[in-house]
Amino acid sequence: MSKILGNHPLIYSFEELHFFERLYNPDSKKFLNESSILDLLAELLRSSREGMWFRNKKDEYYREAQIIYQTFFHDIKDISPIEVYKFFLYYETNKNKKEIPCEQTPRNLYYLKEIFENFPEAKVIYMLRDPRAILLSQKNKWKMKFLGHSNMPLKEAIRSWINYHPYTISKLWNSASKAIKPFLSHPNVLVVKFEELVNDPYRTIKKICDFLEVEFYNEMLDVHLAGSSVYKKGKKGFRKEVINVWKNKGLNKTEIYICQKINIKEMEFWGYNLEKVKPNLLLLFYYFLNFPFKTLGTLLFNLKRFRNIFKAIKRRLLFL
Repeated sequence: MSKILGNHPLIYSFEELHFFERLYNPDSKKFLNESSILDLLAELLRSSREGMWFRNKKDEYYREAQIIYQTFFHDIKDISPIEVYKFFLYYETNKNKKEIPCEQTPRNLYYLKEIFENFPEAKVIYMLRDPRAILLSQKNKWKMKFLGHSNMPLKEAIRSWINYHPYTISKLWNSASKAIKPFLSHPNVLVVKFEELVNDPYRTIKKICDFLEVEFYNEMLDVHLAGSSVYKKGKKGFRKEVINVWKNKGLNKTEIYICQKINIKEMEFWGYNLEKVKPNLLLLFYYFLNFPFKTLGTLLFNLKRFRNIFKAIKRRLLFL
């Protein structure tokens, strides 16, 4: 979706900035001093230019952060983190000769209340996908390093492998599904099913453009497959076979059973049909025994990716 929107002449698609969970504390009302502004700008620059797979140190972006500060912030007092973030979105968008910033961090879902409070005109596209397909994607995510994403650090591949557990990923999909429901009637929220996008990209993207109140361009359909954990990077177009790839590309019946058992009500709400499967009891027992170790590993490998990992977990638990 980010690639599609980024093909629009007015829209600039960012890498995942992870501002609301990694760089911002919603409970803090403090204004930033010069040092904190520079630090935040440098971190946003690094995220924007490199994504989450950081290669360069944050210090390498301080010179540009200092220029931005001297040019735009030097004489302004009482600046909040949100104001710096808002400024940065438009700074980077204008720098790329576009007008509308598009921020694609998935975790923003859990901060929609704060987003609409600070960005009342923001428009949110919630991408929905079959939880079993999500399960397969997360299971194979570590393989991206060998499917054309050679810039993926080995540590990131290991982290992705450790993060996967059918119970955890299924619970996160369940939490996300419940988190969007209070906003379904919001006029600035649009739910787009991945399956609808792949089956009928023209009609779906046209609907998205109408929602965003921008003109549709055929060039938006001209996208390369990116970030796939199943297909090699560089493939072009919309592949309908990815809709049901979870059925024959690596999920066992026990994983499907766990996912459906956890998400049965949410899947029915969104119109996803259930498969008749029986779990392998030995495998089910293995996932049960394996869960505490995977959870501990996930916590240890993700500590630096959150400002406060326990608050982040609490946000998700509110919807479970």
